[in-house]
Amino acid sequence: FFELLHFIAMGFLKKFDFYRQVPSDLTEPTTPGAVISITCGIAMLFLLVSELVSFLSLAEKSEMFVQQEEGGKLRLHFNMTFPKMPCCVYSLDVL
Repeated sequence: FFELLHFIAMGFLKKFDFYRQVPSDLTEPTTPGAVISITCGIAMLFLLVSELVSFLSLAEKSEMFVQQEEGGKLRLHFNMTFPKMPCCVYSLDVL
């Protein structure tokens, strides 16, 4: 019973196979097919390398907002990250 069920299920799934195998004696390689394959391979390699470089690169974002109030005091908020610099090196001078 299970073998029959397995056979029916596999036959149903095989109807959705987009990449059907054709016997090699029925296929014929062509020059346009080779050109398209090579072009697509180069395009995929370019996209892979460009996405990898974009993922591994550091993105710098710098924002500074100044809010002036009537009290003569200026409140500054900084959010900076320097992963390879110790905190004792930082300094800020406001004039």
